[in-house]
Amino acid sequence: MVWGKDFVIQPLLGAKSDSAAGNDGKGGASADGAAGLAVSPDDPRLAFYTSKVLPILQSRCYECHGNGKHKGGLAMDIRAKFVTRDGGGHWIVKEGDADGSLMVTRCLLPATDDDAMPPEGDRLAAEQVDIFRTWIKRSEE
Repeated sequence: MVWGKDFVIQPLLGAKSDSAAGNDGKGGASADGAAGLAVSPDDPRLAFYTSKVLPILQSRCYECHGNGKHKGGLAMDIRAKFVTRDGGGHWIVKEGDADGSLMVTRCLLPATDDDAMPPEGDRLAAEQVDIFRTWIKRSEE
């Protein structure tokens, strides 16, 4: 599934325009139930997301936090659960603020830290974390 209600194809892109566009705020469906995007399909931010961010999410995050699996209560395939605060009040992904987003800070923790992500396997490469930072920062454009 690439498009449709609640899919996180563009969890940050156009977040401010969700309500203005009649979207449900979850990145996919409008009030009438039709699938839609808050950004144009030719928006370079969408191309960046699909070519750079999505492959990392699919290969390193969705095993535990996607496709119906929501380990630790985190659903990275449902926009409303991803671009929000956790139980402690910290932003999972804070639009425009990569350093204020747990998604980035937990990827930077030492592997020995219990909160480090991903918890198993190789750490994300610095370039991959930078892709997340760029994506989060560009959401404000």
